[in-house]
Amino acid sequence: MSKKKIFNIDNLIFVTCILFYISWFFADGVTFSNDSWGYIHAIPSREPLYPTYLFLFRRIFSKNIYLKAASLVQCILAAIATFKFSITVERKWSLKKIPTLIIVAMQLGVVLLCRFVANRQAAYCNEICSEGLAIPLFVLFITEILMYAWEKNTGALILSSFYAVCLICVRKQMYIVIPIMILVFIIQFFRKDIGCKRLLGNFGIVLLVFLVSVGADIFYNYCVRGVATRHTTDSSAAVITLVYASGTEDAGYFENKEIRTLYTDIMQEVEKNGYNYKYASGNWVNRYNHYSDYYDLISYGILNKAFYDYIERTSGVSGLQKEQAFDDLNHMFIDTLLPANWKRAVGVITDNIMAGICNTISKADNRLTWYNVLFVLIYLGLLVYMGVQKKEKAFWLGTVILISTAMNVAAVGVMIFAQNRYMIYNMPFVYIAMYLMLREVYFIWKDKAKRRAHA
Repeated sequence: MSKKKIFNIDNLIFVTCILFYISWFFADGVTFSNDSWGYIHAIPSREPLYPTYLFLFRRIFSKNIYLKAASLVQCILAAIATFKFSITVERKWSLKKIPTLIIVAMQLGVVLLCRFVANRQAAYCNEICSEGLAIPLFVLFITEILMYAWEKNTGALILSSFYAVCLICVRKQMYIVIPIMILVFIIQFFRKDIGCKRLLGNFGIVLLVFLVSVGADIFYNYCVRGVATRHTTDSSAAVITLVYASGTEDAGYFENKEIRTLYTDIMQEVEKNGYNYKYASGNWVNRYNHYSDYYDLISYGILNKAFYDYIERTSGVSGLQKEQAFDDLNHMFIDTLLPANWKRAVGVITDNIMAGICNTISKADNRLTWYNVLFVLIYLGLLVYMGVQKKEKAFWLGTVILISTAMNVAAVGVMIFAQNRYMIYNMPFVYIAMYLMLREVYFIWKDKAKRRAHA
């Protein structure tokens, strides 16, 4: 085999990705977060795939090394996903070495930002957390849905659907794959890339993705807990936002005396510590920072403890029943507080969504606001220009990433708060799309200049 074949760009990218990602495993070892315990012990509130993933490694390897093995495989999967996306774009655009390496560097650069710049300082690929699977699976999903948008390839549609099911079973945040797929299909239909029959067939596939995901969740809980039910506490995030957007004066909306007392005790603790909206001031960045700073303190420090204490005091149930009782309290709080404080909650969510956009591009920071605004305007302008110029590859890349980013920002904005951990899924892609659209503009203008010179 010639040296040229050994050192071609695809091999170089593959080796670079493998060495880069497994270096975190050897440098940092297996890392843990506050969520790791819940996945290791498969608590009822966790989605099924990641606890199952850890369970399989626990069965294959000894208890002393199974987490190391799981972490190492995550690193390898991250490398494969980065490689797959990079060579897909390289081949679709017929890119030379430098542009291809720029695309790879943008993806690896986000990992470096997460590890060394972000507050959490985690590479995620070697951490016992759902992102260890979710991030590479999302990269693979984006790769395949792009291939379907470009080529209407049935194999790409099947693979993207498979990755969609896996993602939903890893994180509820990843339900965003369903609207992403739907919007891609609708745009294809209106651009006459697919007909009505194929559109309806694709909608059927999306429905199947949803049903299989829900079925997998129910089947998992039946196998683990002996009860055919879904995972719990999906509504907790909404309660935390509503508690943040409420005050002690809202206790009167609760008709049940015991629940009214529970709410009052919670809100007195919240307001005593300055955790709710009353203590936020300044512009939307400052309000978002206040909300994100105290979100976990409301949740883990006050709300969860108060709910579980109330359940133990009033019913004494345990295990799955305890988690279901927790969900019942969540629904009571939502049903009572949402009609009263929905306008204020929408304000909190709006700040959160704007922060999500900024944290996808750079950071929600007053000093970076105009950079983020300018980036969005240039991106949208380039996307329109790609459509007008009929640059299909760049148009679909920009469109899919725009849809993906919008769905993720909206989901995170409503569900939790827009910390970098939840926004990094699209960060490399927005820069790659921007770069490739700008590259297309350069060649369009260059071609026009040549034609003028020969006129």
